[in-house]
Amino acid sequence: MAKKIIALVAAIALVVCFAVSASAINIATTTQYVSGTSDIKVNVTVTGIDTDDNVTYYAYDEDYNPVHIDQAKATAQGATFQFNTLETNLGSNVIVGYTGGEADDTATIKGYTVTYPNGSKVIPTEATTVTISYTPTAGKVLDEVTVTAGTATVLSATPTANAGEVSVTFASALTGNVTLAVTEKIVKEAATATAEVIDAAAIVATDKIDGTVNGDERNPDDHEDTIAANANKAGDRKLTVIGKVASAQAYGIVVSEAAITSGAVSAEDFATMTSYAGVTKDATTGVFAIQLIDTSDAGSAESFVKADTNYYTAVYALDANGDYIITAHATAVKATVAAN
Repeated sequence: MAKKIIALVAAIALVVCFAVSASAINIATTTQYVSGTSDIKVNVTVTGIDTDDNVTYYAYDEDYNPVHIDQAKATAQGATFQFNTLETNLGSNVIVGYTGGEADDTATIKGYTVTYPNGSKVIPTEATTVTISYTPTAGKVLDEVTVTAGTATVLSATPTANAGEVSVTFASALTGNVTLAVTEKIVKEAATATAEVIDAAAIVATDKIDGTVNGDERNPDDHEDTIAANANKAGDRKLTVIGKVASAQAYGIVVSEAAITSGAVSAEDFATMTSYAGVTKDATTGVFAIQLIDTSDAGSAESFVKADTNYYTAVYALDANGDYIITAHATAVKATVAAN
């Protein structure tokens, strides 16, 4: 108790009586969170004083209310002070003086200011995390937090269990004040569209067109006759995929000579694929079939279904979010001459 009274008297003397000017005193301060609490541990080392000098440390808030008062005898390494205080006391002004010397008021309970769109916060010098307030725009969620002023690397930014808060983790302790920017992205609803491959096959047709169907002259205006003719031309390559979709804004098949990966892809990525849109499907089951008939000469540059070539197939369904749900067939198909 006596020590505290002496320290208070000394502190008052520092404020009222000492001349304050630049001096040889060096005040080094680091701060850190007390584990498991929001309190701050303050570590202070005062150098540039003689051994055995009595050094007084006085910290006060903006209303000149004492935050911490203490006194220590200097050793060859200087005078040290350690104490815990509230997080809100970061940035408090500090005066340090010693008997017969000039006081130094250039120090504070040191911390670094983190500024973000909704405000700012002072954090300890050794801290690597900060919780900032953030309320997303309607229909959007947090995308990332970046540093726009100062030097720091953000490792992660994660919404906390408390609504309107984001925990930001830095790669290391800050070395100065920083400013953060928050970017958002549109909320996507859970995918509802489904795509399923029922079967896929490919053959090379062996029959020839001879102007008749089952011995009768073909009627060029008869759609069924035309399909039958095209489907039976010797050398035509036919690739068929049967699929099933649900809740699809659009649907069809994807064909590739390279393996296809199942999953959701963006419109930009889907545009790079070779796809064929479906036109009609069963209204109840969602089952549809698409048959590709390549009537070009074998080896033609226009050929899109080559004989004896592996083709990978998939069914796609366009989801309401704008993603294409891709389901690949388990095996590749090859157009070969049908067995007799």
